Amino acid sequence: MLFNKKRAYMLMDKYQIDALITSCPENITYSSGLPGLHGCMSGQQIYVLIPRDEKITPVVIISKNAVDIFLDIKSWIKEVELWGDFYIFESGNVNFEELTQLEKIYAKVVREKRTHKNAIEALTKILEEKKLNHAKLGVDEKGMSIFDYGKIKNRLPKAKIVPANHIFREIRAVKTLEEIDRLRKAAMVNERGLKAILDNLKEGKTEKQLAIIHDEAIRSLGGVPYHDCIQGGTRGSLVNGGIGPSDYVFRKGDPIRLDFDCTYCNYYSDMARTAVIGKPSEKIKKYYNAVMQGILVAEEKIKPGVTAKELFNTVIEAVRKNGIENFNRQHVGHGIGLECYDLPLINANNEMKLEEGMVFNLETPYYEIGFGCMHLENTYLVTKDGYDVLQEISSKLISL
Repeated sequence: MLFNKKRAYMLMDKYQIDALITSCPENITYSSGLPGLHGCMSGQQIYVLIPRDEKITPVVIISKNAVDIFLDIKSWIKEVELWGDFYIFESGNVNFEELTQLEKIYAKVVREKRTHKNAIEALTKILEEKKLNHAKLGVDEKGMSIFDYGKIKNRLPKAKIVPANHIFREIRAVKTLEEIDRLRKAAMVNERGLKAILDNLKEGKTEKQLAIIHDEAIRSLGGVPYHDCIQGGTRGSLVNGGIGPSDYVFRKGDPIRLDFDCTYCNYYSDMARTAVIGKPSEKIKKYYNAVMQGILVAEEKIKPGVTAKELFNTVIEAVRKNGIENFNRQHVGHGIGLECYDLPLINANNEMKLEEGMVFNLETPYYEIGFGCMHLENTYLVTKDGYDVLQEISSKLISL
């Protein structure tokens, strides 16, 4: 499963938390397996209650009109509570033997489960019934309005309620085997998108044309495109590419920044390469080699126990030493998972140590107005003795 129960209990003990309550989409998915909801379901109030005492069962609190999605995923959490008005009728002559297994479970839940007036009422009632209304509760404040946060505190005056999104992020920093599998597949899907671009990248093509090719390749493999930076020439210095790919026509000698994010089963991939059509200039060769060396030198240090700060300093020093003397960055990488920016952030002040099972990116983009961008970004899984890189394509400058 996605949820790292052992690590969660360890950190609940560290912060002296009796129960965790999730509210934001990524933590709901992480703790229960429920996929991110879209469309009219995207604003749903869903809470997952995870008690520290393993004798107290965890519970998912979900609206009546979304419960079939939860039942279909076969979550490790078996207890569910419903809230909200929604009308589901039952045929008087239904033959239950002819229903699918999901329909049978759904009918039983809809028929037998109580329905609370609203999500806050459901949550506080369940906390009272589980005798957690006097406990220290870690509430994921990220997906909850300040008004709902206040309502919980008012309804549970004897409970100690503290913000806990940072605890969830710390739990999620070390990935489970299922998470690693999803991250590998996300990286593979993203890389296929890059290869589709490289198969079609030539003089005369536009950024928009290649973005369509990339997105179609991603979707054909079950991925969801999230962010495309396909920038030719001097446009590469636009950090986000403006509002997206433009009608810019690629020319020989252009430095071309290829930086993509996508998701697969709610897990992110983020990678970048730099290409050039025809022969690269001496500046492109020199500057790309510098950003590449920043990554390659840092790779030699990746192992459990190394701090994010050490990696940052290694990258900056290597890029400067190899040709870009003024190179600087606010960070040179980030954890990746249910959020594109998970822990740890690889910056100058982060003393967080790498642990086996962490997955993070290293990146060395160099933006120069009037020149463009040199960009390389890879994803790494921290192993017992070192690392495994999730991308297969070479880190070298791509010449077409």
